[in-house]
Amino acid sequence: MVNEKLLRLLLALVGLAALGALGWRIYDYATQRPGYFPVADLRRLQESAGVGPRADPGHLLPFPEYAVIEKLNITGKEKPKAEAAKPPPPPSPRLSEKDLQLQYVQYVAADSPNNAAYLQPSDARPDEQSSDIPGDLYRVGAKISLPSKQGLDVRLLEVREESVTIGFGEGPDAGRVELTMAAHDLPKDVTDPLFGGNPGTSSTVIQSAPKETRLNEAGEFEIGSSDAEYFKSLSQEQLLAAIPVRSERDRFSNEVRGLRIQSVPDNSPFARLGLRADDVVLAVNGVAAVSRDDLLQTLRSTNAKSIEVKIERLGAARTLYYRLP
Repeated sequence: MVNEKLLRLLLALVGLAALGALGWRIYDYATQRPGYFPVADLRRLQESAGVGPRADPGHLLPFPEYAVIEKLNITGKEKPKAEAAKPPPPPSPRLSEKDLQLQYVQYVAADSPNNAAYLQPSDARPDEQSSDIPGDLYRVGAKISLPSKQGLDVRLLEVREESVTIGFGEGPDAGRVELTMAAHDLPKDVTDPLFGGNPGTSSTVIQSAPKETRLNEAGEFEIGSSDAEYFKSLSQEQLLAAIPVRSERDRFSNEVRGLRIQSVPDNSPFARLGLRADDVVLAVNGVAAVSRDDLLQTLRSTNAKSIEVKIERLGAARTLYYRLP
C-alpha cells in the first residue's frame, strides 16, 4: 500500500512540474513576442526597391509590389548577367583597281576561249634568285590568286583588246572592277586610233619639248629636255648602276638574245621611259641588244630624232617609240 501511494504522489509532482513549465513557456512567448517576430518596415523596403515595372521580372509578375520580394532575394540566387553585345562582323573584303595590275592581254576574238590576260598582284615582288615574273596568265572564268584578299572569290569575267573585267564576291557583296592597260603597253596599231593618229605613222605635230619625259598623243615617249641632260651627264658606270641589266640567253641555243632589266628606280627619268623590271631589251633601232657596252654606244652615237626599242614583256614582243628633243 505504501509503495502505491508514493508512486501516485511522484506522478502528481511530475505532472505539476510539466504543467508549470508549459505555463512558463506560454508566458515567455506572450511577453517576448515582439523580439521573436520583428515588424518589417514595408514602406522603407518599397522605397529602396523602387517603383514601377521591372525590366527583368523573372518568375515574379511585373507588379511593383513584387520588387520588395526581389530586393530581399529570398532564394539567394543571383540573376544571370546579360551577355555583352557581340561586335559586328568584319566587312567583306572588297577589290579595287589598286589590288591588281593588268600586264598583258591576249585577245583573239569576241567570246573566244583563247582570250586571256596576264594579271599581277600589286604587292607582288619579283624573286631576285629567279627569272619568273610575279602573276599568272588567266583565261575567262578562271579564279585569280590574290594572297592579300584571302577568302574573296576573284575571277576574270571578260577580256577585251585593251582592258578586262574582274568580278569578285558573291550575292549582295559581289562587284566588278575594270582594268585597263597603260598606253605604252598597248600595240602601236591600237594606240594610234586611241590617240587619233594613223597606224604606222607618227605625223602628229609635236609641241616644244617638255622638261620631263611624257607620253604624247602619238603614242610616243617624248624625251624631256631635263631628262636628256641628265642621261648625258651620267658616265657608263653610273648608267649601269642606275639601271642594272644582265644577259638573257635563249633556252635552246644558249645564245644571248637580249638584255634583261633587273630593276628600275621609282619616280626616276628611267621610269618615265616606260621601262619595267624584267623587261628584256631585244633591239634598238634594229640593232640586236647583245652587249651592254654596244647598246650604250649605239644610244650615245645616234643622230636620229627618234628611237625604236624592241622589248619583250611577259613573253610578248612590243616596241617602244621615243622622240628625242
